[in-house]
Amino acid sequence: MKPKEKYITLLKEQLDKLDSNSFDLAAWKRSTIMILSSVFGPNNVRTKAIESIEHEYNSWSLRDESGTKDPVKIICRETLQSIINEIELSDTLIIHHAGSDTDLSFIWEAFENELTGARSKALRKLISEESNDDIKNTEVDILLQELPDETKRNILKHILLSEELKKWLLE
Repeated sequence: MKPKEKYITLLKEQLDKLDSNSFDLAAWKRSTIMILSSVFGPNNVRTKAIESIEHEYNSWSLRDESGTKDPVKIICRETLQSIINEIELSDTLIIHHAGSDTDLSFIWEAFENELTGARSKALRKLISEESNDDIKNTEVDILLQELPDETKRNILKHILLSEELKKWLLE
């Protein structure tokens, strides 16, 4: 089984736990966050989305709970299902390696912010696929040459002015 399918299986098991009578939100969040951190890194928006789920004990949520479904479980299910859908739709899965202390996601974010979806997807596939280094180097060079100069400058500015790079330089 490929890593992508293994992670999807683990996340679907987390979905199944939402139906358990002994459901514990804190335990479910911890285990789901551990899985998502392995895939996307600890500071990823998907991981943070799960972290932010909380029981709301205000009058509106108590009124909403009068139905048959627990609103917190609905949020958990919808959030996790959208993450699973995203993984299933992606052609590639770049897995975050926990052994690395340096979070380099800000570099990829610079590209995602400036490239079109198609170009971003093509670059990600090109970088992550196993192929001859000379061919990969040529294809990346071609892709970069096709970019407008302003886009290249914006990518570099995003990387160079990021808080993550500043913190790394000051270490």
